[in-house]
Amino acid sequence: MNTSCVVCEKTLVNVTARRKYCSERCNNAARAIPGLRNKRVEPEANKCCEVCSQTFPRPPDMPTTQWKERRTCSDSCWRALMIQTRKKRQARNPRDQRLDIVCLWCQAVFKCKRDRLKNGGGKYCSKQCHDEARLKKTVLECSHCQLLFLCDNAKLGWRKYCSEKCKREAEYAQVSRQCLVCGKDFAVYKSTLAPRGHDKGLYCSQACSAQGLSGANCYMWKGGISFAPYPVAWTGQVKREIKNRDNHKCAFCGKADGTTKRKHGIHHIDYNKSNLIRSNLLTLCSACHGRTNHDREHWRGVLHSLMESQGLL
Repeated sequence: MNTSCVVCEKTLVNVTARRKYCSERCNNAARAIPGLRNKRVEPEANKCCEVCSQTFPRPPDMPTTQWKERRTCSDSCWRALMIQTRKKRQARNPRDQRLDIVCLWCQAVFKCKRDRLKNGGGKYCSKQCHDEARLKKTVLECSHCQLLFLCDNAKLGWRKYCSEKCKREAEYAQVSRQCLVCGKDFAVYKSTLAPRGHDKGLYCSQACSAQGLSGANCYMWKGGISFAPYPVAWTGQVKREIKNRDNHKCAFCGKADGTTKRKHGIHHIDYNKSNLIRSNLLTLCSACHGRTNHDREHWRGVLHSLMESQGLL
């Protein structure tokens, strides 16, 4: 809207209704004049439309607050002003840009914000198309009885069975397998045969599983080196010497000996039992000692760097 400064009466163009002064200087001058700061500014009787630039008068029944916020002469100019404002906002912020999208149901072209496309929206032009598309049915084949049935599009991602009966029968269905150790026939659930582990559905009992995964059949088999004897020089005195050097604490996690259920052990960094050099030995708790049996190349480098940082190499 257009108004004038209360102090110098300078014309102010396209300003808000609350603005009374043209500058900070006039604002400070109004403080020194008694009663001027609380002076009421009467709105203009006529305004200029921001769209068509036509002058229009104030309606007699329009309140002052609404007349101060009035910017256009008609509803059509107001809609045109909103379109211009939206285009300016979209130019400043790319997230508010509207793109041309084809409706997946009626194939109509509609406008959609870029943010809605990122969140998975913008597929249908209206709620009616959205509801009709979800209620459409597709022919599927039951995974249990192989019969054809109709399924709503909203359930295509997870529905596999034609009824609850087929679902229960499929979940609790059992198949016959033969144990790889004792050759005994046993029944297991189909869900057990899923790739959840290396021994699921292969052995009839835990004892057969332990026997079948022992020795060369175990994925951690290293050729039987754990049964190799220790040298004669591997005595209790060597173990006490290493524990005293490490202050009876785990070199990796720092737990003190005696705070765990098992006593701390002595670990060979290069996994060679015959190598009793003191820089190749360090104290580990039972938990950390068990982790070193997996991915030995990785732990060999980690523990070697640990000994270097402590100055024991």
